[in-house]
Amino acid sequence: MVFTGKHVLLVITGGIAAYKMPQLVRLFVKQGAQVKVVVTENAKNFVTVKTLATVSQDVVYDDQYVSENTAALTHLELPLWADFVVVAPATANMIAKLANGFADNLASTLVLASNKPVYIFPAMNDVMYNQVATQRNLQHLNEGGLTIFAPETGPLAEGYSGKGRLPEPETIIETVYTAYYRHAHSQVLKGKRFIVTAGGTQEPIDPVRFISNRSSGKMGYALAKAARLLGAEVTLITTKPKLAPKGLKVVPVATTEQLQAAIEARYQQADAVVMAAAPADFRIATPAQQKIKKVAGEDELKLTLVKNPDILATLGKKKQGQFLAGFAAETQDLEVNAQKKLQHKHLDLIIANQVGQPEGGFDSDQNAGKMIFKDGTVQPIALMSKEQMAMVIMTAISERL
Repeated sequence: MVFTGKHVLLVITGGIAAYKMPQLVRLFVKQGAQVKVVVTENAKNFVTVKTLATVSQDVVYDDQYVSENTAALTHLELPLWADFVVVAPATANMIAKLANGFADNLASTLVLASNKPVYIFPAMNDVMYNQVATQRNLQHLNEGGLTIFAPETGPLAEGYSGKGRLPEPETIIETVYTAYYRHAHSQVLKGKRFIVTAGGTQEPIDPVRFISNRSSGKMGYALAKAARLLGAEVTLITTKPKLAPKGLKVVPVATTEQLQAAIEARYQQADAVVMAAAPADFRIATPAQQKIKKVAGEDELKLTLVKNPDILATLGKKKQGQFLAGFAAETQDLEVNAQKKLQHKHLDLIIANQVGQPEGGFDSDQNAGKMIFKDGTVQPIALMSKEQMAMVIMTAISERL
């Protein structure tokens, strides 16, 4: 829930894409935000106030609300309440008003009265979008500190494809998340090179079977995103590249030995390595070249396993100033076992988390644990989303870099 505790002010203007906004509200709420919605009169032609009130569980603000509540300073109170403002869809008309300082309705007034981050998502016909006047207005808004996100190319209301389409709500959520946390957190890792690993390795038994574990890669993906938001140059080495977040440099691997080779090839240039991947401790001594068949009368199949290299311990011995962090997924004696790994592998930080619990751990969107540093500092992390936990971890690492 990456927006837990955040106040989102959503301004909806009168474009056809306004019909998507109830879903955007639902997604913000699902991610922990409290949402207040403001609509223009034209927006109500495309989406109902009742629907927006239902999904936001709050009153919907419009010009009629202002006229009926004359004592309230709604245009000032809402911007003060908000952590950030999203204008979606933003029509050419609203963009022109904001660029030229017009405040002739509640929507335009509260945006102009806001000193919080404002994210503008233009959506209109492609010809309107490409007009000199529209582009000039967008440039004025950008120069004034508002953040503009270009529309997508795709099917338009006119029946053909062009640049002017509002991104899907899921894309807007991801875009706002990235922009807001870049704004909220200074680029403290700018110039630093990070290697982050994710996912469980796969050790082949034969061409169709392998040994692996329950690691989903979600924690590693969140850590890579957090490092990038804080300004780092990030290389994500993962066993599940198709699920990796967009915009990251991704190196796909499968086995523990491939993971080790990929890290070591980049280790000398790295400032930090965060090992969130779950390498298999053992591999098949000699994987079969052909699919292993069941044999009549044989009820057992014996596999000979050999130990895989300990990647973190190897990196710890080669350290030349790199910050090295790892994870300890334990089912018992959490802190004791984590401390042993911290010392044995020469780590700067180990994140210990209890697996096998009802909430958190493998394949969950949430996690909890303890950060244990080599200087003896222990910092508990309460149950929270993996995105939030990743930001806590990366912020702590940045303070030590």
